[in-house]
Amino acid sequence: MITALITAFTLTTAPVQVQVQADTIPAAIQVKAVEFNKLTKDTITQVTWSVFGLTRDTAQGCTAYVVAYDKKGRKVTDGNVPIPAAIVQQWGTDNILIDDFILNFYKLIKR
Repeated sequence: MITALITAFTLTTAPVQVQVQADTIPAAIQVKAVEFNKLTKDTITQVTWSVFGLTRDTAQGCTAYVVAYDKKGRKVTDGNVPIPAAIVQQWGTDNILIDDFILNFYKLIKR
């Protein structure tokens, strides 16, 4: 009887499929895939940034900390990007200006 239940359960249970969702980092800039490391085959598909060193004196510029991720949300690389004062002075409520500056800095193309 127990063998029959186990056999029936095995036959009727569908395999569980786990899908890894692409674009897994919330609010990340989605970019066209770029191979970052040929040895490890790391590919950048998402980028986030946060700004620090921003003061009321916009003549100073500031620095953005940028993190690049693969499609599974694993960190591939990170680094600091200096944002010049001319860009900071134009920066209003829309982050597109900073997005574009960072993408151009790293020669990435937005998807």
